[in-house]
Amino acid sequence: MSPRKIPPADNSIGFLVWDAKRVLTQVFSARIARHGLSYGLWPFMRALWAENGLTQRELSERVHMKGPTTVAAINRLERKGMVKRVRSKTDGRKINVYLTDKGRKVLDKVAPEIEFVHRQAMAKVSPKEQETFRRILRQFRANLAASGGRRTGSAAD
Repeated sequence: MSPRKIPPADNSIGFLVWDAKRVLTQVFSARIARHGLSYGLWPFMRALWAENGLTQRELSERVHMKGPTTVAAINRLERKGMVKRVRSKTDGRKINVYLTDKGRKVLDKVAPEIEFVHRQAMAKVSPKEQETFRRILRQFRANLAASGGRRTGSAAD
């Protein structure tokens, strides 16, 4: 049996997605660090920006992170003064997380950074190609999520 060939990196979907994310992360991280925000904390701030007052569990679900990771992120954001925890008045077991004034100001400063990185990443890509790219990425993600990492097809595929 002959060994399988590995596609060249510039033709491997997995490598291209990984490498694009790596570069995007580097550029975006450098730009938001100027405002006291790390790339690891960004998804939590983004989720609260979209929906302020989420419970810790809801926040975990929105950013697809496990509870302990979310608690650690909230702790860091709270120490930075960007979020505050408030016990629910209707259900004392629940704790809601809110952006503080400082957190909202940081997000106001980060918004132009997002726009800059997006423009830079999509330079020379037409609006139609951008929409196609988004559609393909959504389908790519859905296909992989649906498979749950299970192998499909045969070794001969």
